[in-house]
Amino acid sequence: MKPAVFLRCDGGTDIGMGHVVRCIALAHMLRNHFDITFILQETDETSYNWLVKNGFSYTTISRSSDEESAATRLMQVLSNLPAEGSIIVLDGYHFRTHHQHLLKEKGYRVVAIDDLHAWHHEADAVLNHAPGITGSLYQASPSTRFLLGADYALLRPSLLEATKHLRTIQPPKQFLISMGAADVHNFTQFFTEIIQDEFPEAVLHLLVSSLNPNLSKLQALSESATNQVIIHLNLSTEELTDRLLHTDVVICPASTISMEACAAGCTLFSGYTAANQLGILSGLTKAGACFSFDSFENLTETQVRSQLGSWLSHDDNRATQLQNQRKLIDGKSGLRLTLAFLEIEKNAMVRKAVSTDSMLYFTWANDAEVRANSYQSAPIEWHDHTRWFEEAVHSAGNAMYLYSIGAVAAAQLRLKLHEHHAVINYSVSHDFRGRGIGKWMLLHIVVLTQVSHAKVKFLEGWVKKNNVASMKAFESAGYRVAEENADSVLFRIDL
Repeated sequence: MKPAVFLRCDGGTDIGMGHVVRCIALAHMLRNHFDITFILQETDETSYNWLVKNGFSYTTISRSSDEESAATRLMQVLSNLPAEGSIIVLDGYHFRTHHQHLLKEKGYRVVAIDDLHAWHHEADAVLNHAPGITGSLYQASPSTRFLLGADYALLRPSLLEATKHLRTIQPPKQFLISMGAADVHNFTQFFTEIIQDEFPEAVLHLLVSSLNPNLSKLQALSESATNQVIIHLNLSTEELTDRLLHTDVVICPASTISMEACAAGCTLFSGYTAANQLGILSGLTKAGACFSFDSFENLTETQVRSQLGSWLSHDDNRATQLQNQRKLIDGKSGLRLTLAFLEIEKNAMVRKAVSTDSMLYFTWANDAEVRANSYQSAPIEWHDHTRWFEEAVHSAGNAMYLYSIGAVAAAQLRLKLHEHHAVINYSVSHDFRGRGIGKWMLLHIVVLTQVSHAKVKFLEGWVKKNNVASMKAFESAGYRVAEENADSVLFRIDL
């Protein structure tokens, strides 16, 4: 049975769909390792349909106007769902310290998605994918971990895959305008009419939602346009990815769509319509990954015409922007977030072993059960161990990871690295046996290897048949039997 993750977010005409969209992206990243359920306030059917279309279940709570009553209602809903130890993700500006405190008191793990950094965090982790953001901006408990920057970009799988596509700079003929689900100021029409004048041969793709209060105006504009103005209503992830990969220029606020445009390698013009977009806009601009219009509300037609003409007439600048986008988003944020959530669920930390860990490893290696399950069962001498450990910990052919649970050293796992595969050797401290740590490490190391050892194509490990616990750990973690002899089994998993 997978551990549970509950995503508490809201969406609708009044607040847009940004929180729901990025939580859907996170849910896609985590679904192979966690059972996902959304919790949202009662809203219009569009929000529910987006979740169902993406294959996720949801439950609703009644609307509330203040944080305290919202937190109380959330706790009531959770009391009928899986028990403490589950992870609750909070994405919304009304989920602050009070929410986190109540959840932590009940034994839940808490991850806060926060791009405002305006209140104190008691959460296990704070997530903000704005490029260049640092933990120094936040007030948080000493144990809070930070998942910050584009390394944790909240993009859906097909958009992360888009980072692998080769893009070249083409004449600006295909434009995409996306101003969010609501777009109450109708910036979509503002930019569309300017591009129609400045680029009469262009095809304009308007990404809109059925929540858009100006939808009828945009449909009338599309019908009357002398050049192509195509409205895309409630695109699926796959449809959006395909559209971005065939788009030359994107104009959008600095929200999730701006990160998606970077992943697809589009020439990007961005700005902000709300304060929570300033972090992403600043990060993308500093990274050279977008051209900034700054505040959309303060823009004039003259400015837009001038800047579009200037920026789009220089292919060298567009090519440099594309290179910067590829450096910024490497397509591995889903793996990094899966690692983080696996660790948060187990209250675990993982690091590389260092020379000062030698005595700890020596003690574990001479544990009676470890020696009995090893292929060389004789006790290990200290001088032999120190010589081996010092060489192993500094060898490029080894990756030695130390796992701690609740800040207590609990287990070790070593990868013996070969050209295209790695051999696993692991052991669990006596005090942590019987808790499923072995299976969890074998799941964790698959994802960690994909992040840190890209050339490795499969993992394998030999296990003695009388080592029942390890046999079960490999089997339940999804490793298959590759070889077998009289006393041992070789387990393998493809990456």
